[in-house]
Order: sequence, then C-alpha cells, then structure tokens
Amino acid sequence: MILGAFHQAYSNKKATENAIKSFRKYHPDSPYFLYSDNGLDFSEIAEKYSCKYKFCDIRIGYDKCFGFGVEGVFLWLERFYNSCVIMNCDYVIMMEDDILIKNKISLPEDCEVYGHSTFGNKFNPKYLEYLSKKYNIIFLDDWYGSGGGSIFKVITFLENYDRIISIFKSELEEAIETKENINMGWVDNFMTLFYLLCGKKQQPNPSLTEVTKNPNWRNSQYSIVHQYKEYYEQKT
Repeated sequence: MILGAFHQAYSNKKATENAIKSFRKYHPDSPYFLYSDNGLDFSEIAEKYSCKYKFCDIRIGYDKCFGFGVEGVFLWLERFYNSCVIMNCDYVIMMEDDILIKNKISLPEDCEVYGHSTFGNKFNPKYLEYLSKKYNIIFLDDWYGSGGGSIFKVITFLENYDRIISIFKSELEEAIETKENINMGWVDNFMTLFYLLCGKKQQPNPSLTEVTKNPNWRNSQYSIVHQYKEYYEQKT
C-alpha cells in the first residue's frame, strides 16, 4: 500500500515545513505533492523534503460563509485529481499546515474515506433524498467528517471523477449558495459527498485526533493530530 500526501499551503512557511517534516519522519519515501495557493514560494521546502511542487496562479482561499465557494471547490478537486495521477499511490492523506504526524500511519484494508468521527455533522436529509432520487444512489452514510488529516482511496476518486464532477456542476452552486446547505463549500463536506455519491462509506480513524477536542493529545498514541497550530505565526 502506497500512501501519498496532498498539501495546499499559502503563507505560513514554519507551519508548512513542520507538517511536512513530521510526515517525512515516518514516511520518508512516500510521494508528497505541495501546492502554493497563489501564496508564498515553497519551492525550497519542497526540494528539501523531496516533494512535488506547483505554484498556482489562482488563489482558492476560504470564505467564512461559503468555504472555497463554487469555483474554488472545482479548482481544489482538480488539484487533488492531478496530484493523485502524478503520485500514482493507493491512498492520499490530506495534509494541512495544522497537521502533526506523531506515528507511522496505518489503515484498514479497502477503506474509502478514513477521517474524523464527527457523527453529529449531518447532511441536510432533504438534500440527500433529492440526490438519491435524481441520480439513483443509495447513500450509506448521512454525516460528513473528511477534514484535515483524512485519508482517501485514490482509485475510487479517479475512476468516478468525471461522473461526480458532472453531478457537482449541476448541483453544487445552488447547494453552496442556499442557507440549508451552506457547508457544501467546505472540504470535509464535499469530499465526503464525493465518495457517498460513489456508493461508498466512510470510517472514523481511531488514530486521528484534534488538539481542541483532546487535551491529552501529547501523551497519546495518535498518529495524526489536527488543529496543531504551534508553528502558526501570531498576528498582531
């Protein structure tokens, strides 16, 4: 099993480097694709840690109301797709600047989305019912949790990419810009939906934790820690 890493960064070199460094400690030979989201030049960091690297002329960024927004979602998915093709791996972990890897990452056989145990994050049931009837899909989950540190099965993503992108182009703009589906522009939401539209399930990763939810994370055996912001530069 080959585990690759996808990482999009913007302006915090210390945090970006620390995240990559922590991954390389346990996965020195794994493919790693680093993007600059029209931010700083991370080419030296990429070379130092043997990462594929691309500087993007268009910034996706975040909007506090709509996440990536409609155009940003498709740009992000395109970057993720290109990374998967180039890295030629079996699974990809979504690295972020606030990810810390503390142990070697392992995962069960044939998992699809291996992420957070956020069972309370529910999709709008009317929206799932609408999609189910229109596209003849049986949804195996009704919640989303594929935020930072989540791991995705590559073959499922690549084989279904064109079909799901077509569905997203028909549905996502209205979904993102309506109050009932306001979270659809956030990656933990639309990436989960991508796999659910493929007829797949997601699994919580018991080795993934978050700093804000686990005060004892430093003394634990978790492999992946999210919301680790020790190397974030403080704004004055």
